[in-house]
Amino acid sequence: MSRQKQRICLARALLSKPEVLILDESTSNLDQRAEVSIMTELFKENRTLLVIAHRLQVSEIADRVIVLKNGIISETGTFTNLNHPGTYFFDLLNAQFETKNTKKRTKK
Repeated sequence: MSRQKQRICLARALLSKPEVLILDESTSNLDQRAEVSIMTELFKENRTLLVIAHRLQVSEIADRVIVLKNGIISETGTFTNLNHPGTYFFDLLNAQFETKNTKKRTKK
Protein backbone atom coordinates (compact mmCIF):
# COMPACT_ATOMS: atom_id res chain seq x y z
CA MET A 1 0.00 0.00 0.00
CA SER A 2 1.38 3.43 -0.91
CA ARG A 3 2.06 6.14 1.65
CA GLN A 4 -0.84 8.21 0.37
CA LYS A 5 -3.28 5.28 0.53
CA GLN A 6 -2.09 4.46 4.03
CA ARG A 7 -2.73 8.02 5.20
CA ILE A 8 -6.18 8.08 3.57
CA CYS A 9 -7.18 4.79 5.23
CA LEU A 10 -5.97 6.06 8.59
CA ALA A 11 -7.84 9.35 8.15
CA ARG A 12 -11.06 7.48 7.29
CA ALA A 13 -10.72 5.33 10.38
CA LEU A 14 -10.18 8.37 12.58
CA LEU A 15 -13.11 10.32 11.13
CA SER A 16 -15.50 7.68 12.47
CA LYS A 17 -14.16 8.41 16.00
CA PRO A 18 -14.06 4.78 17.16
CA GLU A 19 -13.76 3.94 20.86
CA VAL A 20 -11.38 1.11 19.96
CA LEU A 21 -8.94 1.32 17.06
CA ILE A 22 -6.75 -1.59 15.94
CA LEU A 23 -3.79 -0.66 13.75
CA ASP A 24 -1.80 -3.46 12.14
CA GLU A 25 1.37 -1.98 10.66
CA SER A 26 -0.75 1.03 9.67
CA THR A 27 2.25 3.31 9.32
CA SER A 28 4.76 0.84 7.87
CA ASN A 29 5.20 2.79 4.62
CA LEU A 30 5.76 6.10 6.36
CA ASP A 31 9.13 7.46 7.38
CA GLN A 32 9.94 7.29 11.07
CA ARG A 33 9.32 10.99 11.72
CA ALA A 34 5.82 10.86 10.17
CA GLU A 35 5.05 7.61 11.97
CA VAL A 36 5.97 8.97 15.40
CA SER A 37 4.05 12.19 14.72
CA ILE A 38 0.88 10.33 13.71
CA MET A 39 1.10 7.86 16.56
CA THR A 40 1.66 10.64 19.11
CA GLU A 41 -1.53 12.33 17.91
CA LEU A 42 -3.44 9.03 18.00
CA PHE A 43 -2.39 8.38 21.59
CA LYS A 44 -3.69 11.80 22.65
CA GLU A 45 -7.28 10.79 21.90
CA ASN A 46 -9.43 9.16 24.58
CA ARG A 47 -9.72 5.71 23.03
CA THR A 48 -8.35 2.22 23.29
CA LEU A 49 -5.62 1.84 20.70
CA LEU A 50 -4.08 -1.53 19.85
CA VAL A 51 -1.01 -1.09 17.67
CA ILE A 52 0.71 -4.02 16.03
CA ALA A 53 4.15 -2.82 14.98
CA HIS A 54 7.53 -4.13 14.03
CA ARG A 55 9.22 -0.74 14.41
CA LEU A 56 9.59 -0.72 18.15
CA GLN A 57 10.18 3.02 18.59
CA VAL A 58 6.40 3.46 18.40
CA SER A 59 6.12 1.59 21.70
CA GLU A 60 7.84 4.49 23.52
CA ILE A 61 4.52 6.37 23.64
CA ALA A 62 2.33 3.41 24.54
CA ASP A 63 0.84 2.95 28.00
CA ARG A 64 1.56 -0.77 27.83
CA VAL A 65 3.75 -2.92 25.59
CA ILE A 66 3.05 -6.60 25.00
CA VAL A 67 5.94 -8.55 23.49
CA LEU A 68 5.30 -11.78 21.60
CA LYS A 69 7.90 -14.49 21.10
CA ASN A 70 6.90 -17.35 18.82
CA GLY A 71 3.27 -16.25 19.10
CA ILE A 72 3.23 -16.33 22.91
CA ILE A 73 3.29 -13.33 25.25
CA SER A 74 6.79 -13.24 26.69
CA GLU A 75 6.83 -9.82 28.38
CA THR A 76 4.54 -6.93 29.24
CA GLY A 77 5.23 -3.50 30.66
CA THR A 78 6.10 0.01 29.63
CA PHE A 79 8.87 0.86 27.19
CA THR A 80 11.02 1.98 30.12
CA ASN A 81 10.37 -1.21 32.12
CA LEU A 82 11.24 -3.45 29.18
CA ASN A 83 14.16 -1.50 27.74
CA HIS A 84 17.01 -3.00 29.73
CA PRO A 85 19.50 -5.84 29.25
CA GLY A 86 18.06 -9.27 29.95
CA THR A 87 14.70 -8.70 28.29
CA TYR A 88 13.65 -10.06 24.92
CA PHE A 89 12.30 -6.59 24.08
CA PHE A 90 15.75 -5.07 24.65
CA ASP A 91 17.30 -7.68 22.36
CA LEU A 92 14.71 -6.94 19.64
CA LEU A 93 15.19 -3.20 19.98
CA ASN A 94 18.97 -3.48 19.71
CA ALA A 95 18.74 -5.86 16.75
CA GLN A 96 16.46 -3.39 14.99
CA PHE A 97 18.80 -0.50 15.78
CA GLU A 98 21.83 -2.44 14.52
CA THR A 99 20.02 -3.37 11.29
CA LYS A 100 19.09 0.27 10.73
CA ASN A 101 22.69 1.41 11.27
CA THR A 102 24.03 -1.33 9.00
CA LYS A 103 21.72 -0.16 6.21
CA LYS A 104 22.91 3.44 6.67
CA ARG A 105 26.57 2.39 6.46
CA THR A 106 25.89 0.28 3.36
CA LYS A 107 24.24 3.21 1.54
CA LYS A 108 27.28 5.49 2.03
